[in-house]
Amino acid sequence: DYTITVTTGGVYYLYCAPLPTNFNTQGLTGIQVTPDFIVTQVGQAVPLTVQLQGGAPPAVVPSYLLSGDIGVISTNGQFVASTAGSGTLQVVVGPYSQAMTITVNPLAR
Repeated sequence: DYTITVTTGGVYYLYCAPLPTNFNTQGLTGIQVTPDFIVTQVGQAVPLTVQLQGGAPPAVVPSYLLSGDIGVISTNGQFVASTAGSGTLQVVVGPYSQAMTITVNPLAR
């Protein structure tokens, strides 16, 4: 189960990946997401790496909650910037989550 808190007027993008039926959090001690933050330009794609910490199975697709109407998360785990601005990306696997800030700059002219 995931709980999502949203604010009135906020724009969100949710990529929700259910955990496998046999997923066990025993041994899972956390997640590590890289990069720690993103600064990019409109139209750019930035790959995200999510590593499970501890003895958890490695074949898990994380869930993503992106606030700020600045882009989307692709099916292969990349942030794709669509609009200049800033936002927050929260990456969730089971009971663990990590948040990062994202800044999208306009294309240089």
